[in-house]
Amino acid sequence: MSPRPTPRQEALRAALDPICHALVLGLLRATDPARDRARVRAIVDARLPGAWEVRPIGRSAWAFEIRRARRHRRIALGTAWNHCHRLEADSDVEFAEPSVTIVGHDPTPEQIDAVLTPAELTLTQQARASADAPLPCAQNDERWSIESCRIDEAWALEPGPEGRRMGEGIVVGHPDTGYTRHPEVWDAEPSEVRVLHERGHDFEDGDSGADDPLIEGFMKQPGHGTATSSVILSGVGAGNFTGDPQRPVTGVAPRARLIPLRVTRTVVLFNFTKLAAAIDHAVDEGAHVISISLGGPYPSTLLEKAVGRAVERGVVVLAAAGNVWPFVVFPARLPSVIGVAASNCEDGVWKKSARGGGVDLCAPGEGVWRADAKGPPESPSFTTGIGYGTSFAVATVAGACALWLAHHGRDHLIGLYGASALVPVFRHLLLSTVRTPLGWDTGRHGAGILDAKALLEAPLPHPSMVAPLVAQGEDGDPGPLPGGVSDALAGFFPEADAESISAATCHVLRVPTDGSARSEGLPRSDAQPHLSGSLGREILFHVATNPELRAAIDRRYRGTAPAMVGSRLEPQSAVSLPRLRGQASRRLRAG
Repeated sequence: MSPRPTPRQEALRAALDPICHALVLGLLRATDPARDRARVRAIVDARLPGAWEVRPIGRSAWAFEIRRARRHRRIALGTAWNHCHRLEADSDVEFAEPSVTIVGHDPTPEQIDAVLTPAELTLTQQARASADAPLPCAQNDERWSIESCRIDEAWALEPGPEGRRMGEGIVVGHPDTGYTRHPEVWDAEPSEVRVLHERGHDFEDGDSGADDPLIEGFMKQPGHGTATSSVILSGVGAGNFTGDPQRPVTGVAPRARLIPLRVTRTVVLFNFTKLAAAIDHAVDEGAHVISISLGGPYPSTLLEKAVGRAVERGVVVLAAAGNVWPFVVFPARLPSVIGVAASNCEDGVWKKSARGGGVDLCAPGEGVWRADAKGPPESPSFTTGIGYGTSFAVATVAGACALWLAHHGRDHLIGLYGASALVPVFRHLLLSTVRTPLGWDTGRHGAGILDAKALLEAPLPHPSMVAPLVAQGEDGDPGPLPGGVSDALAGFFPEADAESISAATCHVLRVPTDGSARSEGLPRSDAQPHLSGSLGREILFHVATNPELRAAIDRRYRGTAPAMVGSRLEPQSAVSLPRLRGQASRRLRAG
């Protein structure tokens, strides 16, 4: 039996309890923005008690935020889920979910530790304890990441009849902390501008600029957007520095262009509303690739739908697997997103990189040379240096994607396959051309390490062979999360399979599998149907936010304990959804 959390641990957990101030609703079919807003208004008035405000999320005509008319009034999570189920009963509504965040400050490591299970905590503390001293092969060579992925050899390849070199003509959408005028990414000559600031947006402050205010503080990442963008498209040996000599950064796709989108001050997200709006914005502004060096532990149907809409229009979405977290974070966990973990100059895996089934491949992320921007925005310091994280790994693969699209010609590729099949074709070629070092664990670290030259050299599949590739991306249970809620649940347990985790979850939560209330010996094959739809999403939410629940599921999966323990859950008691709702909402009473 696991020990009860201490009062100190309970207090730390309370600081990270999810807070709900709004609901999110997605329409099944969007038509006219004004008409759709009126339609949502009518649905809310008919199905929810009290007065509510309705507004579209970003430019979207398909997703809306619903808030109580009394500002800053919290919604108890149990009430929020009941409201969502009522909204989903309308035939025009595709999904509804609570929009959650944490109290208005960034979490400390101690607070994050308090919301992990003992097994997760062990993995996280081991990763955090490993020092980030640069390996000699990274310290002594600012181009090692370029050479590791054979980027320079890819540049030398002759493009196709409709293709171009070095990512020319490709636009990368870049949701991050914003951008600066660092010489590694900013061009003073208008005809050479790579950062398309006029097409960007600041979703943090709600204005058209996406400048990074370079705010310092714990869990803040000032200059993060500048650093990751330099890995994508800094020039070959770029830089125009003053003062001490600098070691220039070389980007993967130097002739690509970038749309800056400021969505956060930190790389750890507990709410995806701004990121989903930024994805819509990037697609509307003509992005061909979206590189997301951000992530968080909570699932979001809004985010999954925004990604799905982008992929349907032929936009490749890639995301960082996560740093230090004991499981792959969202959105990298979504099957329609290419999840990237971090490798090093010795072809090993960075010790702090997330691992598990959500990782598709690795790319350089440990000791990568990148631009660095610090100081007040009116007089920032622009340098270069070594950085660490899956943020740089995904930026590297996003740059390689731009190379591939430019090499063949994106319009030519869409003419061959259609927009909706472009991403499955790219994923197939990307993962089938990686380098796989001896002893590589594909189950934890993906197919291998990016090889850009092999990617560009790979023959394009015949259009008649594309249907199976598209079907692979559509496999799994029907439901709001592609691949099924069961697969999403399994992502929290990297060592387990989806079917067994589904069965363990049904057992722990006493979810009936045959219409009865039996709680023992649930057949594994009966579990999955009850983990789909809105019930499955709610269960997934509680698994993501409740460490005692994750620990109980893990014990059941391993056959070590049949019931949940801990101060939030009564020992040896029947666990039910109403009980979980009460535990989640106890500190969040409306008022």
